[in-house]
Amino acid sequence: MIRGLEDSLKVNRRALQKEWCVKRLWILVLAIVLSLGVLIAAGQDASAARFLGYNAANDSNKIVTHINAMNTDEEYRVREGIRDWNGVRANYVPNTNFPGFIYDTSTPDPVSLYVRVYAADDGLRGYYRHNPGPTADTVNINRRNLSDETSAEKQRTTSHELGHAGSLGHPDVGTSYCNNTVMLPSVPCEGIAIITNPGSYDYESVRAAPRYFSNDRDSVIEAKSEYATIKGKKTLVAKTVPKPNGGFEILEYDVK
Repeated sequence: MIRGLEDSLKVNRRALQKEWCVKRLWILVLAIVLSLGVLIAAGQDASAARFLGYNAANDSNKIVTHINAMNTDEEYRVREGIRDWNGVRANYVPNTNFPGFIYDTSTPDPVSLYVRVYAADDGLRGYYRHNPGPTADTVNINRRNLSDETSAEKQRTTSHELGHAGSLGHPDVGTSYCNNTVMLPSVPCEGIAIITNPGSYDYESVRAAPRYFSNDRDSVIEAKSEYATIKGKKTLVAKTVPKPNGGFEILEYDVK
């Protein structure tokens, strides 16, 4: 009887060991699947980054910035946005072609980006305009149309437009990234938790940024801007160039 009990215990022990081995195997398989999913997602992220084909930098890869509204809330947000974009370069992606911002009017270098604060009922919260040639680019912040927005949205708009000045376009990702990047347009992210400074997705975009020089920027032809009002005061801004056989091709669009 004792021997029968011992045999039963051995059988049960073997069964438990087998069950535990099967569980460990499934845990290992699950870990491998999750790891592959992360790698695949990372590959999609890298391919989804978009760049404008130009930026506001000088040939030293610096964006020398000046604002027309000193000692204002807008100036504070510009300084905050510049600090954040420079922080990405300094702390997360030190070896990058993404330009650095200089906000110092005493620098001997000519200004390459003017931040213009204005107030107009034009349907825009803000926009970036590239000016080929020696004329400085502009980031335009509409005080009137941002007046009813939260502080978070005001900062996000400023950081978003500064990102455009650094060459970043709108990434080809969905609204699940609204809390990972400031470069998605505002309209799709409305009602979703947003970030006010560059997020983890922006770090990867900065890492992949190409280098542009003056002759590259000067070759960009911006024929006109077309405005189509959508969703009340939210406006679609399309930068276009003429096609050889007529019509226009959209280069980049900005929904505000």
